[in-house]
Amino acid sequence: MRQKIASVCEAFTGCFIQLMKAVYQAFEFLAKDQSWEKVVLANPISFLDSMVPPLSGHKTYSGHMLITIRSDEKIALAKAFFQRFISQSEAKNFLQTVPISYVLFTTADGNVEQFQTAYPFLTPIFSTPTATVLKIQ
Repeated sequence: MRQKIASVCEAFTGCFIQLMKAVYQAFEFLAKDQSWEKVVLANPISFLDSMVPPLSGHKTYSGHMLITIRSDEKIALAKAFFQRFISQSEAKNFLQTVPISYVLFTTADGNVEQFQTAYPFLTPIFSTPTATVLKIQ
């Protein structure tokens, strides 16, 4: 798991994406919870949702778009959540209904303080300069 995570984008010449160490540390934190049935909500816009299973051992809410039932609906709801397009009550109901155990928020998703203001029922339980793991109260 300590290997460098990188991928080459086929669509763009010379595009190289590397996972920042501070974000990887959030995945390491999640991996310490070895009750592997937990569901992590990560933003599908930044593609971190697809990194949840291999880097933390947990399930991701949105899953893989090709092999997850109703993936379009799940991705749309996850995007609306991270973009704060749903109300506090809708967001809390969503997290409790699934149920979501952890929310992974990074600087690619925006400002964590603004996110917490929008969803005050989320509590940070781990943080680095670029990633925060939150849990529902």
